[in-house]
Amino acid sequence: MIADGHRLFRQGLRRLLDSAPDGILVIGEAADGPEAVRLVPELKPDILVMDLALPKLDGFEVLRSTEHVAKVILTAEISEQEANRAVQLGVRGILLKQRPVKDLIQCIRHIGAGGTCIGKDNPKSVGTATKPKSSMERSGNTRLRLTKRELEIIEAVVEGGTNQQIATQLRLSVQTVKHHLTNIFNKTGSSNRLELVLYAIEKKLVDNSQRRIETTAVAAAARRRQPV
Repeated sequence: MIADGHRLFRQGLRRLLDSAPDGILVIGEAADGPEAVRLVPELKPDILVMDLALPKLDGFEVLRSTEHVAKVILTAEISEQEANRAVQLGVRGILLKQRPVKDLIQCIRHIGAGGTCIGKDNPKSVGTATKPKSSMERSGNTRLRLTKRELEIIEAVVEGGTNQQIATQLRLSVQTVKHHLTNIFNKTGSSNRLELVLYAIEKKLVDNSQRRIETTAVAAAARRRQPV
């Protein structure tokens, strides 16, 4: 299903996806946020491709209000803080509209197979889809490789803490926090904070069920358009 405020864009994208091989089928379109929220439970799509800048309802409200569907953000621009926030709300893929349509098709296929398509370096260069992890990778006991302190730092990163805030919270020096983060990135295979958040949520390294994401530093920074 496609949710985008621009009719010509929706219609063009629908034609391109419907003509793609291997069974991609667009079953519905939404022109604004409220329509997307209404149609998802009605049509029950496998994947929702949506713009964050939807009319009438904030894109993040749409993310919070649509369950049991894999979500792909297809937008003109997105900050790292907004991407971080979207991942915490269950987004499985992030792509920019200037990317070739083949990248979106590849992303949809990876997500359909259980994978994700989050950029390796920067949300603004998203386009490299990650392969679905094997059952052996998914069953690996990550907690045995991460120390208690590293898990505390991961939780603080998921909550949006900066290095200085984490250092103050855990009574460490900023340099020590940086050292731990380097080890964490190496152990998890993450190259930046966004990928670490995605990894932590996927591997259930933090309890995200009771977390009020909208009150975190990441969400606040996204609203102010300031760096975390």
